[in-house]
Amino acid sequence: MWAAILLPVLMTGEIAAGQVNRASLGLMVDAHQQLRPVRGVAASSTLGEALVPDVLSAGCAGMLCLAKTDGQLWSVTSSSVATNTAVTKTAAPAGGALFAFSGAGAYVFFPTAGTLHWWHEGQLDALPNAPLGEVLSMIAIGDGIDYAVRRGGAIWREHLPAATASVKIVSLMETAASAITAVMLSGSGTLIAEPTRIRFLPNSGGEAVIPISGVQTFLLMTDGYAQAVAGSASWVIRLDSATGEAYLLPGAESFSPSFPFDQPSTPVVRPGRLGLPSGPQRGGFTQ
Repeated sequence: MWAAILLPVLMTGEIAAGQVNRASLGLMVDAHQQLRPVRGVAASSTLGEALVPDVLSAGCAGMLCLAKTDGQLWSVTSSSVATNTAVTKTAAPAGGALFAFSGAGAYVFFPTAGTLHWWHEGQLDALPNAPLGEVLSMIAIGDGIDYAVRRGGAIWREHLPAATASVKIVSLMETAASAITAVMLSGSGTLIAEPTRIRFLPNSGGEAVIPISGVQTFLLMTDGYAQAVAGSASWVIRLDSATGEAYLLPGAESFSPSFPFDQPSTPVVRPGRLGLPSGPQRGGFTQ
């Protein structure tokens, strides 16, 4: 099963004098597991040429994106998008990866190997400690990482400093972990996928519900965007909108996902208390 992964707004096809053209929405991994630019805006976008083949997972922040293939970690920058090339390839453990970006580097966790590394300037440095359990998402916080982990029938948020093994429990996120299919920690809030919906818990408070079914994967984007994969369809979610606007990404029109919409290829409004006009799929605040 492929995973469509959208990377940040800062990735672009036109670079001049060190400035970024924000007409590019980012990068995604298509149905053939190729990393490709997405040009346009969330509601109307097209795909560019493939940059990296056989991608298992990817992530990015600021001007840097990392893409994991089976035995290598590729770095992609805005200039490499402009020239259709990946910047560097680094040998890495087999399988996928989770990323937590910090400045010009990133923490990289390899679930198959169970190891945590620090990526910088094209190289991977092994760190002495790593999260234990089924890690679902990571984010760089202070002196290390916060991560969401499924353990003992619940989902916990824990903090692991980069230099020590002193794991600290931050919070109990969910008590019914078996119903959770994906989690994403972000600077704007937390996304939690259940079989028939996505819940967005903004850091500012409240809870938005987005009625998209079958989401198995989230990816954090910069500038307030997240990406959700549901079967063969991929959605982009605006995290800077407390109501959780969501749009289908390129290629979704050719698939037949089981969404609770009459026309899944057209953004529609969820009936509900907000009474929103016709437009993108949105969730409403629950009370």
